[in-house]
Amino acid sequence: MMPPYLESQYFQGFHDFGFQTWVYALRKEENEPLVTCARPGDYLLHLKGIPGPRTLVRGNNVSADALRVAGALTVRYSKARKNEKVSVLVRQIGRDGMQELQLERSEIKELVAAASR
Repeated sequence: MMPPYLESQYFQGFHDFGFQTWVYALRKEENEPLVTCARPGDYLLHLKGIPGPRTLVRGNNVSADALRVAGALTVRYSKARKNEKVSVLVRQIGRDGMQELQLERSEIKELVAAASR
């Protein structure tokens, strides 16, 4: 369940695939409430070198495919949605390091379409 203080016209929630994905598509400083909701084991995603939305993924056994879907949704709600290739940074709360996902425009379209069904 999304905390009430995150409700916004800019919020997009996706709850399929056995996990929850919250995209909060506002300026970086307005994404902080989403970041503060993150718990150990959750994943936070943002675009590499491009300001835009933050995405929080919560669920048990979140797969690499699920993170690619979340990455595509992050791109979809950003100014980078028309770029041919986008890098998305993924950090799991409670762990060191960051993972980088490379997503191409065609894959982003397919993943977003699948998430919207």
